[in-house]
Amino acid sequence: SFFYLWVNGVAVGWSKDSMSPAEFDISAVIKAGENEVALQVYRWSDGSYLEDQDFWDFSGIYRDVFLFFTPDVHIEDIVLDAALKNLTTGDLSVKVHVGHTGASASGEKNVNVVVRLWNLVRPSHLEVGATAAADPESALQEVAAYSASTSLAPGAKNLVSIHKDVADITAWTAESPALYGLTVELVDPSSGAFLDCRAYRVGFRNVCIDPATKQICVNGKPVTFRGVNRHEHHPRTGHTLTEAGMLEDIALFLQFNINSVRTSHYPNNPRWYELCDEYGIYVVDETNLETHGIWDQLSKDPLWEPSYVDRVQRLVARDRNHASVVIWSLGNEAGYGRNFDVMYDWVRAADKSGRPIHYESRSDPMTDSPFDINSSMYISPDELVQKHVTDTERPILLCEYTHAMGNSNGNLEDYWRNIYAYPRLQGGWVWDWVDQGLDPEIAKGTGTFIPPKNSTYKSWLYGGDFGDTPHDGNFCINGLVQPDRVPHPGLFDIKHWYSPVYCDGADLLPDAKGAKLTLVNHFDFVAANDDVVAEWALADDNGAPLDAGAFKLPPIDPHGGAGTVAVAFKDGTDVKSAGAWLTVTFKTASERPYVPAGHIVSTWQFALASATASAATAADAADFDIAAADAVPAGPDGLIRHVLGAYEATLDTASGALRVVHTASGAAVIERSFDPVFWRAPTDNDEGGAQNSFAQQWKDAGLDAAQLAVVQVRAGKRPDGDLLVAVDARAPLRPTKWPGDILVTQRLVLSAAGPLGPRVAARFSFHFKLAEESDPAAPLPFTLPRVGVAVTLPPQSAATTTVDWLGNGPKENYSDRRAGATFGRHRTPAADWFENFVRPQENGSRTAVVRMHVGPEHATTAVSLVATHNPHRDHTPPDGRGPPPPTAAPHLTSSLHPVALRDLTAARHAAELPLLADGALVWYIDAAQMGMGGDDSWNPRTHKEYLLTARKWEFGFDLLFGK
Repeated sequence: SFFYLWVNGVAVGWSKDSMSPAEFDISAVIKAGENEVALQVYRWSDGSYLEDQDFWDFSGIYRDVFLFFTPDVHIEDIVLDAALKNLTTGDLSVKVHVGHTGASASGEKNVNVVVRLWNLVRPSHLEVGATAAADPESALQEVAAYSASTSLAPGAKNLVSIHKDVADITAWTAESPALYGLTVELVDPSSGAFLDCRAYRVGFRNVCIDPATKQICVNGKPVTFRGVNRHEHHPRTGHTLTEAGMLEDIALFLQFNINSVRTSHYPNNPRWYELCDEYGIYVVDETNLETHGIWDQLSKDPLWEPSYVDRVQRLVARDRNHASVVIWSLGNEAGYGRNFDVMYDWVRAADKSGRPIHYESRSDPMTDSPFDINSSMYISPDELVQKHVTDTERPILLCEYTHAMGNSNGNLEDYWRNIYAYPRLQGGWVWDWVDQGLDPEIAKGTGTFIPPKNSTYKSWLYGGDFGDTPHDGNFCINGLVQPDRVPHPGLFDIKHWYSPVYCDGADLLPDAKGAKLTLVNHFDFVAANDDVVAEWALADDNGAPLDAGAFKLPPIDPHGGAGTVAVAFKDGTDVKSAGAWLTVTFKTASERPYVPAGHIVSTWQFALASATASAATAADAADFDIAAADAVPAGPDGLIRHVLGAYEATLDTASGALRVVHTASGAAVIERSFDPVFWRAPTDNDEGGAQNSFAQQWKDAGLDAAQLAVVQVRAGKRPDGDLLVAVDARAPLRPTKWPGDILVTQRLVLSAAGPLGPRVAARFSFHFKLAEESDPAAPLPFTLPRVGVAVTLPPQSAATTTVDWLGNGPKENYSDRRAGATFGRHRTPAADWFENFVRPQENGSRTAVVRMHVGPEHATTAVSLVATHNPHRDHTPPDGRGPPPPTAAPHLTSSLHPVALRDLTAARHAAELPLLADGALVWYIDAAQMGMGGDDSWNPRTHKEYLLTARKWEFGFDLLFGK
């Protein structure tokens, strides 16, 4: 945070603020030939108190170091304001600070200042593989030229101002980031000699808070910020980024509908702003100031006022000429005090462009943030609406929300339905963009390198992995993408709700020959029909296609305008007896930078009709009367063997576990089933709240160690040859907190007859019976992470094992985070069912699974699941919008893991995970699983509708073999 600088042994100066530029005039100490530049960099200084952000405290210099030369008469600074008088007339102000540093004998100099505006006919940034024009000037078209003159004596500094209207311009917005080239030249009027120059790219735009609507407006129109917070981070180079790395982030922003970034919490690399100008990203530009550890102590201390003001001055002076910078931010999490008032006043006086000034942090007893914007962190969707109700004079923003730590980002719909329902709720910025993990390769030779236990999953290092103390563990592993920018599943739900076009409803027409769609345009400036095209597909409840088509969007007013479109089904389409799911997909109409034509913008799905319920299979475990069957005793080894056509099932009467093998080959199909499971490897959100966390609730109840203590197994054979198995058991809860038992009943029908072939029909019920319960129908006093069973599959071939299913997919999804999924038929490699989070935790779930097949297609070792019973429905939005509601057919939640649950729970890094031998898999089949949450990661805040608190559960399914 501090350095001294010497040139040729002469002390030149020093600087604080590790993220802002520092310039030194070394003219007096430079010499011809070789020169020596030396820096003494201090990791800690008094400036460190102002740089207490949640990130790696690296040493060194993160930004470029370079030497530049200016002539005697030169440009010292330029202040640009490319505003608008109206949408086609620019209001250009150019203030040029000219200096004369020549010797007094050189005399007074007359100079002309020439400002030229250029039309950029091609993007200034070349894509990989592209070639520059042979004559770069052929890519420029001069729009206008203006000039002014000044005269300078040696040592003088003059201000030259040029203020002109510019006709026929195209305004800049994030949706259409039109840029013009602007050059400023110093010319000797007598000789025409070129003295000095600067070049910029400028966008003409206005930004302000509308005094009537109290909304942040760009070019007079309110905008919605669909944003992320972004730390500058690379897994090998730390805070130092390359342009290629920045463009990788920009590309992902554009592909995932992100239109804004907050430079949390410091000025970013200067090139980043140029790219945001070019590609259309609204920037909240933040001062390098956070005193998190001591909160408002320094903010209230006048001795620190110069340090506070200096940091914001350097921010504004460097970045004020960028069109993309639409909000200034005074810093982060430093409480509130008089020093922020001084910063605010300076910015308001220095920058007349109208940019709002943001600062979220506050001190007791403040309930709202100060200054131009009512900004909050991690408030709930309901609290967000309450801000809109109580503060009627300012725009409301979420500077940080949906904490993306580990497997997170649940209940996004609740935020975005509210944001679009209330005009002064203008969006927010996810915390945050990238997991701040480091590549283990950089630790080799340091004694902290972690030898991997597997080569399948990439590990990343975090706090404490270098023997560093104090540290914050994996608390900075809270991004939407991994350190190498591989998206986490939550990013796909962000993409959905950040979509600039919504399909907010689909209603079957009265004659059932088509549907009426309700479309909403959340672009802020364009009518959507020029940028987006739509496709639709109709499928029945089994995922079989019924019809498909495409349509062009009608012109719909931007910023929340709505319109309707009717789609007609082909003659003979039966949407009632077979059920009908309508899927609407919005795609880009044409190619854009990093976004090809046909790129999926968002997908929306609606159940138009429910299928007629099908009859239960003959072997349904609900048809179970073991008392009427002939008892089947166990052999001397305690096992009962039963032939299932080409398969043999072995039942362990001590545990109730079932094993199935293919008789001819001896290959196992199921190694072990059906172990009750009431635990999941806690997510970071599950751990939030320490002793009050969900994970602690589960441990208090003993769910992490629940074992069947009393097992009674009975078996009987029916006249049709089916084997009936009844397992009755109990698993004690932890008596110190919640004395009681989990009562487990399992009913199996093993059948080789019927059109489906060999199968096991299973029905389960679990009763969480507490020793003291005044109301047996009341919810449990703790929530459950999951309710289900585990089936261990034998070693699999990674090359041939695939998963086919009818349910929500193809990406991981949970009850409170499934908008990025669609209901239908999906097929992926089994390996895709395990998500590699930096700290291993629960992952890979798919909801609304009606059918599922695991294994090579038609192989004798393949096994399939058909859900037959589950009265415990997933959460359905009350208005029917948003994520697909559960199918009418029975459905379950399912996941496949290549590691044991105990190892997934214990591991701190992916490379520490011991994979099951030879590719074996654990198949979790759940009646339900608790949601992910995400409002924050330090409190138990999963929304109540996604919690599991029922005392009694039941569900069932069939397992089919060789299908």
